[in-house]
Amino acid sequence: LAESGQNLTGYNWIPVLDSFESSEYYEWHNSKKIASLENIDHIACDLTAEEVFEIYKNLNIFLGDTLHFWYEIPMQKEARSKNIRTILSGTGGDQFISHFGLSNKKKPSLFKKIAAIHHSMASESSSLAELLSKHVKRFTISAIKRIIPDRIFCIYSGNHCSYVVPKFIRSIIATKMKKLQANVYREKNLGIRDEMIIDYLDGSIQARFESWGLSGKQNKIEYRYPLLDRRLVEFAFGIPEEIFHYNGEARFLFRQMIQNLLPEKIVYSDTKYEPKRVRHYIEIIQKAQKLWKNGVYFENKCKYFKTDELIREIDLCPHNNYDKIATIASAILIFESLRREKNEKILE
Repeated sequence: LAESGQNLTGYNWIPVLDSFESSEYYEWHNSKKIASLENIDHIACDLTAEEVFEIYKNLNIFLGDTLHFWYEIPMQKEARSKNIRTILSGTGGDQFISHFGLSNKKKPSLFKKIAAIHHSMASESSSLAELLSKHVKRFTISAIKRIIPDRIFCIYSGNHCSYVVPKFIRSIIATKMKKLQANVYREKNLGIRDEMIIDYLDGSIQARFESWGLSGKQNKIEYRYPLLDRRLVEFAFGIPEEIFHYNGEARFLFRQMIQNLLPEKIVYSDTKYEPKRVRHYIEIIQKAQKLWKNGVYFENKCKYFKTDELIREIDLCPHNNYDKIATIASAILIFESLRREKNEKILE
């Protein structure tokens, strides 16, 4: 591109946050730094509740994007306006070549589990006080929760072992949803290799291919997934598990790969975590759901959902229950798509 006098364009889902210097926004600053080093046009993609409301009303879930990564929708439109035809996505990195490596390794003995967790926290702590603080909070989560027997864990965690279907979903589909929630998602005793196998087989990666393939086609855009190159995935499956998390350093393998390509501050920054962006996203999603609830007319009853219960869930759903918020979003999209299609077999 540089040889032809063009720049690469980079997109970021994090809203424009130049006025913030908080460490919680480090991904925004890191991406801007990389863009300036490589002369990349850096563009942020933001969303409002009103835009999500429009997505609810107009998106055809049977033909368009079925994922809840709706920052991608305005991003595609912006890319099309620039005549961009190919988008490179980092999808698949977290699952394979840039795996965090935070899973239990090869299901070791109880003593080795506790010792490994202690060693990991000690290497990440800068002081004795910080180490003690981490032990109180993280040891309980990382160790005790992971070593208790399956039956006790299921009683303790509930949703991890048996999916609780929201009340607004009718039995015709609730029974199918329960069958899809396999116990393999429990992370208590999974090793890194086991997690990779589950991620490879559970269908989530393929779902993104299909969803973005459909929505991208409408904007004349084709996606590429460099971190899911077959050779990289096979390599990730073939190397020792401990290389992904070494001496308390998550993503150790990936950091070693890129340490001569990017500034050290970026290479060794905190692991991927976007608390404020996620909170902001959930807020606008819930606002959009309330806009939809107040503006829609239920002239039809849905075969799959109890609309009165759906309305009640929108009002009562806590902001920290993202799974339920996402399920509500899917229900709205299906209901709206069916209503526009006027499918008499489903809408009665």
